[in-house]
Amino acid sequence: MWNFDPSWPASANEMTLAAQLLACTSYIRSLWSASDEEHQWRRDEVEDALAQLARQEEVALPPTLRDLARRLANIQQLPRGAAEALLLRIEEEAKRALLADLAEAPSTAKEYVDRRASLEELPWLGSHARGIPRGWVPLFEKTAQLLQKDSRGAPDEARQTEDLKEKYGTLRWDVLGDPLFYQLAFLAEEMSEHCCLACGQRGRVDDAHGILLTLCDEHARLRAEAPRQLSDLMYEEK
Repeated sequence: MWNFDPSWPASANEMTLAAQLLACTSYIRSLWSASDEEHQWRRDEVEDALAQLARQEEVALPPTLRDLARRLANIQQLPRGAAEALLLRIEEEAKRALLADLAEAPSTAKEYVDRRASLEELPWLGSHARGIPRGWVPLFEKTAQLLQKDSRGAPDEARQTEDLKEKYGTLRWDVLGDPLFYQLAFLAEEMSEHCCLACGQRGRVDDAHGILLTLCDEHARLRAEAPRQLSDLMYEEK
C-alpha cells in the first residue's frame, strides 16, 4: 500500500517510502535468484516497483531516502558488487526510518499488562489489544501517536479493528476507517517484520521447526533451547 498524502503526519509518509524501498530491495534480490522460467515476470515486478518510486514528488520526504530511491531506480546500470552494496545501505537506512521513534517494549509482566490495558481503551482497538505480544506493543503505541497528530481525518470512533493476529511471524491487522488509518495499519504490519515478538528489538523471521516467528538473535536462541519459555515471555501476564 504505497499511498502518500501531504496532509498526513510527515513520519507516516517517511515510513511509507521506507517500506517501499524495502519491498523494492526484496524484489531485486528475488530477480537475482530467479530461474530462467521466473526471470521475465520477476523483472516486470521489479520494474513496476521501481517505477512507483517516482510518484511521490508532491510529498515532502527526507532527502536521504529520496536520494536512495533515485539511486535504486537506476540500480540495473550498476555492476553487481556496487548494486549489492547499495541494497545493503538502502535496507539499513529504510529499516532505521521505518522503526524510528519506537518506544522500548515492556520490560516486566506488570508493565506489559498496564500498557496493553491502555491500548485496550482506544476506541479503534478495544479488546483486540489483548492479542498483542509484548514486543509489538510499541507498534500500536506509535500508531496511536500518529493518529493523534491527524487533525483532518476521521474521529477515533469512526475507525475500527476487525481482526488482529500474528500469522507466519508477522502482524495481520484488518481495519475499517479513513485512508490514514488503513495506511498506519499497513505500516504496523511492515514494522512487525523487523521487530522481535518477545522484546521489540530488531529481528527477522525465524523458521525453526517449520513455524515462522519474528525474533532477535537472543530470542531465536531461546526458542531453540526453551520454546515454552519464549512463548511465556511473549504473552506473560504475571
